[in-house]
Order: sequence, then C-alpha cells, then structure tokens
Amino acid sequence: MKTKIRIASLVLALCMVVSLFTACTAAPDNSNIAAAEVYDALMSKVEFPEMLSLDAGGLVSLLGIDDSLYTEAVAYIPLTAVSGNMVFIVKATDSAAAATLAEKLESYRAGVLAQMNNYLPDEYDKINAASVETDGSFVWLVVADDQAAAEAAVRDIIG
Repeated sequence: MKTKIRIASLVLALCMVVSLFTACTAAPDNSNIAAAEVYDALMSKVEFPEMLSLDAGGLVSLLGIDDSLYTEAVAYIPLTAVSGNMVFIVKATDSAAAATLAEKLESYRAGVLAQMNNYLPDEYDKINAASVETDGSFVWLVVADDQAAAEAAVRDIIG
C-alpha cells in the first residue's frame, strides 16, 4: 500500500513539473517586430552575395505561398544557379498559416537541396545545414556562408 502511494505521489509530482515547464514555454509575442527589421539586422551582421528580391507574385510562383498566409515577407534568392544562399523571413497571419508557411519553405529547401546534390557539394552542404525555423508569428529560412552567424542574427531580434 505504501508503495502505491509513493508511486502515485511521484507521478503527481512529475505531472506538476511538466505542467510548470509547459506553462513557461508559451510562444513569444514578437508581433511588434517587422520582417524588414529582422532582415536589416541579419544584413548588418552577415555578408551575402548579391541576390534577387522576390515580391508577392514571386512567392506565389516559386514557393506557392499565397499572400493570405502572411502580413509581411522579405524574400531573396541567389542571382545565379551556383549559389545556395537565400533569405526568407515571413510573418504569418496565425499559427495555422505559420505551419503552412513552414511546410512550403521546407519543400522549397528540399527541392534546392536535391538540385545541388552531386552538382555543387559545398552549396549542398550549406543548404543541408540550414533549416526552416518558426518562432511566434515568424517563419524563416536563411542559408548563408556563415550559417551560425545568420541564425544568431535572426534569433537576436526575433527572440
């Protein structure tokens, strides 16, 4: 009987600890940050080659991202097919849109990765090291020569 009470007490204590950590990890409110601010912070800390800016039409045609999924977006792709550098910083309209945006960006990343396989090993490795990230209302994919610095620059401003 004492063993059952001890086990029940232990399970209850574990549940309380888990609920405490869950309550503390609520999504951050970064709704007051503009996508352009994130991009500017990134560009001030990481060097990129010259890239092509995508507008809303480019996001639809290249990635299938409709403007109903986001309120702001900054998107740049390489000017040449021999570079894997890219920047996508998108502010989603809601959490469902953020999930859809993450799927679309990951699909694009996987497609570019497949194109670089056995073609440009260094660019393949660079793209393979990057990942689609989500934090609050932001979804981003950044591929840079200095990936660690790029990720830190984005995280510093988004939170």
